[in-house]
Amino acid sequence: MPAWNRDKFNSTAWTVNGKFGDLKAIYAGAYLSRHVDANMDYSNYTRTAVGFTTRAPARRVGPRPQRPPICYSPVMGWNDYFENTHMSHELRLSTPDDWRLRGLVGAYWEKFEIRTT
Repeated sequence: MPAWNRDKFNSTAWTVNGKFGDLKAIYAGAYLSRHVDANMDYSNYTRTAVGFTTRAPARRVGPRPQRPPICYSPVMGWNDYFENTHMSHELRLSTPDDWRLRGLVGAYWEKFEIRTT
């Protein structure tokens, strides 16, 4: 059985540090895209002790059975196809280090998709 593995993978991540007035700001974002198309041969695993019991039965012609024809294990395999996308964004604002009262506030958003056939 033909076998292949086509795997396209892109990953990007970034971080930006800045200020809004006295507040420190940090933004972090990431994007991942992965597309896999794979066809795998599983034939060797079907040729086990159990796999060889799938031989064809002996044919009887006359009083003595003839030698049975050899029936090999079937060719087996599988196909995997999927597409993943993963995107995330995070923003944090914090008070300066020298303030008596410190604070931190932030927001996070994420989207993760898996598409298969």
